[in-house]
Amino acid sequence: MRRPRCGVCRQRVPLYDRGHRRRWRSLEDGLLKVYLEADLPRVACRVRAVVMAAVPWARHGAGHTVPFDERPRSRNPESYRRVTCSLLLGLRSRPR
Repeated sequence: MRRPRCGVCRQRVPLYDRGHRRRWRSLEDGLLKVYLEADLPRVACRVRAVVMAAVPWARHGAGHTVPFDERPRSRNPESYRRVTCSLLLGLRSRPR
C-alpha cells in the first residue's frame, strides 16, 4: 500500500492515526443535495505537522468538492441569470 499524501503540500508522508469521518458538499443531482463522506486519516507531514490526508475530490480544509467550488455562480442571482441567458443566446449582457 502506498503512503498517503499531505493535504497541504501533497508530498508522500507516513500515517499519524486513523483520523475521523469527513463530509463534503457536492453538486446537486437534480433536486437532491449530494454529500460525500469518507473516513480520512491524518498524516505526519515534516513541514506542517499533523494534517488531514489529501483527497482527489476536494481541496485541503474545504467543506465542498472541487466541482462544487468551481460552479459558475455569482452571489447576485440576477447577475447569474443575465450571464447564463447571454451565454445561452450568444448575446452580450447589457448593463442596466
